[in-house]
Amino acid sequence: MKRDHKLLAFGAIGGFIASLCCIGPVIIVLFGLGSLSFALSIGTYSWLFISLGIIFFVTALIFYLNKKKSCNIRGVKKHWKQIIVAFVIMALVLIIIKYWLATYLAQIAYR
Repeated sequence: MKRDHKLLAFGAIGGFIASLCCIGPVIIVLFGLGSLSFALSIGTYSWLFISLGIIFFVTALIFYLNKKKSCNIRGVKKHWKQIIVAFVIMALVLIIIKYWLATYLAQIAYR
């Protein structure tokens, strides 16, 4: 039986979008694309990036369930384990990028 890993990918992409508030400024400074004050001002909009990541994840989930012809309560009950795992992956990607990768790259960029 072939497993469908699209939900896991959607969770990872959602986590990446949500972490752009922290990794974006580091990348901007690292590649010289903007000033330090501009890059640091992006971090104040973390609520926006997290909201966009969750909106992406929910939208992708709706399209996924529509494609499976199960975008209703029964479909959610049928795929609940995959949905929970995808959401956990989204949270893990957010935490890893925000607290590990962004910190590591910031040490390199701000030397």
